[in-house]
This record gives sequence, C-alpha cells and structure tokens, in this order.
Amino acid sequence: MMPMQTQPDHKQNESVPPAERDSASSESAGMSRLEAFSDGVFAVAITLLALQFTLPTLKANQDLASAVFNDATVGKYISYILSFAIIGIIWVNHHITFRYIRRMNRKLISLNILFLMCVSFIPYPTALLGEYITKPDGYFAAEFYSGVMFITSSVFYLLWMYGVRGGRLVGSDVDMELVRSHAGRGLLAPGLYLLSFVIAFFNVGVSLAIYALIAILFIVPLETDRF
Repeated sequence: MMPMQTQPDHKQNESVPPAERDSASSESAGMSRLEAFSDGVFAVAITLLALQFTLPTLKANQDLASAVFNDATVGKYISYILSFAIIGIIWVNHHITFRYIRRMNRKLISLNILFLMCVSFIPYPTALLGEYITKPDGYFAAEFYSGVMFITSSVFYLLWMYGVRGGRLVGSDVDMELVRSHAGRGLLAPGLYLLSFVIAFFNVGVSLAIYALIAILFIVPLETDRF
C-alpha cells in the first residue's frame, strides 16, 4: 500500500492578508539592509586600525627587530589590540541587539547611522593613542580616546533603549523581563569610559587597564545572549 503524500499546509499563510504579508516581507528586507550596511562599516573600521603601522626605515647599524619592537611602536600594538577587541565586542553586541529589535522606523535608522559614525571614527583616536601613549602628551591621547568611546557606547545604549522601550520594535517572542534586566548593565561601558577619562589626567596606565577591563567584561557571554 502506497503511503499517502501530504500536501503542504498553506492555511496559515492564506489566513494572513496579502497586504500584511507584503509589509512583513518589506520590513524583513529593510532590516537585512540595515544590518548589512552596519556590518560593512564595522569591517572597514576594524581594518583601518592597522593603517597606523608602516614599514620601518632602518638607521645605520640598526637591526630590523629593534625597529619593529621599540618604545615608539609598543603603544601602537597596545592600542591596536585594545581597539580591535573593543570593536569586535561592539559588533557582537550590535548583532545581538538586532536579534531583539525586529522592526525599524526613521528614528531607529538615524540612531544607527549616528552610532556607525562613531564606530567609523574609532581608528583615529586609536592611532593617536598608539603614537603618543609613551610620550608626554599621552594623557591627552588617553582622554581623547576615552571621550570618543564614551560617546560611542552612550549612543549604542540609546539605540538599544529606543528599540526595546515599551516593546515598540522588538519581536513578539522576546522576553521583556530579560530586556529590562539588561537595561542597567548597558550603562556600565559609558560609566567606565567616563571614569577612564577622569583618571587619564593623573595616570594613563590605569586608563589603559580600564579599557582592557571593559573588553574582558563584555567578552563574557551575557544573559541576553541566550535569546
């Protein structure tokens, strides 16, 4: 006896009005474009971090190793590693944010553009920090870096809060209790960057330690990651 072939159940799709299906499809395409554009900006920003490195010019009786690793280059390596880790972590959190936020409007797009403007600027304070961190003006380089990262993390927090507040743009399956529990933690990065800005006046090394601490804190999986 031949098994009966089952036909796909289209009743659920047929019950959704065509206009609503078209709207959902358009919304999904719009979100994909927003995320793809954001990923492109992140990719460019993280690549530009390496542009602060140039081929060394050897002086008389100087070996290549001492030209590559010296007091003038150590700051560049430190700033590169820190910024690469921080931008990578920001990308991960941005990716997770848009697993919660499923719809968009003009304000959300504008906030995301503002946030990406901040991200694309990070290579400049990174190069500044790398060049001057071992010099007398290193304190200003650290302050400038802290200021840029404070603004970037604050705009990202605003993006998150606007998207999830009241569930206006989140998916229907999102646990809003989980969202509310994350609200306070989102202020941790801006707070620490503000602290590093103040401390840079007195001790640049401690500011660098705070940057590393931020990277460590946010590389650890959060409760919101499980969604």
